[in-house]
Amino acid sequence: MIRLLQSKQYYFLAAIIVVGLFLVTLGNWWVLRGYPAGDEFIAHWVGTRAFITEGTSPYSDEAVVDISSTIQELHPDNKIIEYQFLAPLFALLLYTPVSLFTNPLLATAIWMTILEVCVLIAGFSLFHWQKLRKSASISLLLILVAVLSYPSVISILNGDIVIISFALIIFSILAIRNRNDETAGVMLAISLVKPDISWLIVLFLLIWAISDRRVKIVYWFTGTIILLIGFSLLLIPSWPLQYARTVFQYSFDNPISLNGREITGTFTGISNRFAIVKVVFILAILIVEWFFIKNRGIKRIYWLFALTMSASLWISTRSPVEYLIFTIPGLFYGLELFMERWNGKIDFFVAGLLIVLLLGQWAISGFFLTTTISIRAAAVLRVLLPGVSILLLYWSRWWALYGKKLDDMDRF
Repeated sequence: MIRLLQSKQYYFLAAIIVVGLFLVTLGNWWVLRGYPAGDEFIAHWVGTRAFITEGTSPYSDEAVVDISSTIQELHPDNKIIEYQFLAPLFALLLYTPVSLFTNPLLATAIWMTILEVCVLIAGFSLFHWQKLRKSASISLLLILVAVLSYPSVISILNGDIVIISFALIIFSILAIRNRNDETAGVMLAISLVKPDISWLIVLFLLIWAISDRRVKIVYWFTGTIILLIGFSLLLIPSWPLQYARTVFQYSFDNPISLNGREITGTFTGISNRFAIVKVVFILAILIVEWFFIKNRGIKRIYWLFALTMSASLWISTRSPVEYLIFTIPGLFYGLELFMERWNGKIDFFVAGLLIVLLLGQWAISGFFLTTTISIRAAAVLRVLLPGVSILLLYWSRWWALYGKKLDDMDRF
């Protein structure tokens, strides 16, 4: 009887989830009918359908023409901006199920639902980085920041696969904590569907895994990459050259620049020499933190992950606003270390800071402003959000270590 009741509870819970997903997808459909969103996904949807229905390479000129015409038909009032298929070919494994839907609005609505679920689960997963009891109000605010922050919303509206890459990295960190190295290796390999933002954290993690004798992570990562690339080479043998040509000629992210130059980046206008110094300086700090400070506690690993995800945004020559979702772990973990240090005595401060950050990034995002002002506001966010995350991480670590003996440093 008890088993029967439990099975009915599971069926009821599954029914609630299905209905909820249906309602969310319906809401996304309603948004798409009134707001010109989803161009990033549409570009890859058209490219994927061109391959599975006609055998045309998604990187080909024919696919580019189909992508432009489809986006123009869906959003005729938008300024004409060129989009292309800018993902590695093995990303077809993620895009193909949704690309079986012939209606672009329906496919985009379903894809947005998938991204929303990924953001929500990733946000809850971040709670498990610290086994710290948080008040209901703080927990709610943290989830709201994860789901409703400007980078998260823009990524969902554009249908950017960077959310899936972000979620896989978060899940892989939990797998490493649970010593499920095989799963971690697989997830890290698949996270390279967005290589320009995930490569640094993956590279540092693989080097760390070798130095810490967690070689299963490396083995499973390598095996998964070989399978992904090998399978995609069977589909289009020349795809790496086509992908490299597209990336080097344009960029890693849509919308592309028609003259082959990068669209406004974080440090636009600053000399190349200073940009090189900036990259070398950040990489030097990360190398010291990862490999010269011999702390192996789980807190240390979480802190390094969060720091690298935020710092990688300053290393890239172009960091689209969607990539700023990678600052969320640093924000979460920095604030949780503060709360641990003060034992729940600063909940009001943390709540106020979260509200200011959530509302502040929307206030300066330029989402409701003209294009010129929006570009400048986005450039400010590219500097501000990673800066706040990195500042919180270093500041909270200082407070977490304050008053401790040197012998206790290995705990963090």
